[in-house]
Amino acid sequence: MKITAEPRSDQWNADDFIGGPRTFTIAGVKVGTAEQKYDIELVEGDGRFWRPPLTMLRLLIAAWGDEASVWVGRRVTLFRDESVRFGADAVGGIRISHLSHLPGNKPLVAMLTSTRGRRARHVAEPLPDEEPSPDGKPLSQRITEMVTAFSGMGITEAQITTKLGKGRGQWGAGDVEQMVVVYSAIKRGNADAAEMFPTVADPPEPQPDPPPPADGMASAEQLEKLRNIRKTERLDDDGSWFDYIKSATGARVTADEQLTQEQAGELIGIFNEDAARAAEAGAK
Repeated sequence: MKITAEPRSDQWNADDFIGGPRTFTIAGVKVGTAEQKYDIELVEGDGRFWRPPLTMLRLLIAAWGDEASVWVGRRVTLFRDESVRFGADAVGGIRISHLSHLPGNKPLVAMLTSTRGRRARHVAEPLPDEEPSPDGKPLSQRITEMVTAFSGMGITEAQITTKLGKGRGQWGAGDVEQMVVVYSAIKRGNADAAEMFPTVADPPEPQPDPPPPADGMASAEQLEKLRNIRKTERLDDDGSWFDYIKSATGARVTADEQLTQEQAGELIGIFNEDAARAAEAGAK
């Protein structure tokens, strides 16, 4: 296993906000699998989780209550706070500056326990209510749904941006309504609507399911887990990846598909044990 000094790629880190604050929409909350108590999924989070410390969790609860389902669709602005300390050092951390759905649309002021039982004053400013989409859903949710629907036709977000003349952060309810009209027309086979995206090729033909692996070889599920391990370990070049497999299992291969179920299972088990030990060490 290569030793790296890079931050976790599956979560937002304080350094990601050096360029300034960012506003996100809550997509879901689940029990954490790392050093923090909960993983918060973000609509605009690029697949990465926000793992707030206890102080920020308490601020969220003070604002929105303790029912996770209520948080979905609400928005939060995060920023890098240079004063956050780890021991004697100021290392910076992620903090909340603004929240949507605050009572009376007024700033929330809360005295919360921080370090060593001390209480500190935290303020969350109100975010303006998000413009609803034509069907009443939160606009950000509807935009994500439409981008996903268009991608199934082979139409990329970049092509939608070119057609509308502006990026996702500038799309409003009228733009979503236009997307719905165009999408419905294309589904009905309307050629004029399809020409609104002239660079789009015909939707790809459905591909047959891949053949099952040969007896005793790694399953599709195992191969997917191996791809995730490779991404987590940042082993981008094939040489480093296959050296990693050799050092961990003794297997000499040039493709993941050459691994047996037993070898793939051994590699996955080793990685899970390493991850569990790292999580345990981080919790102490």
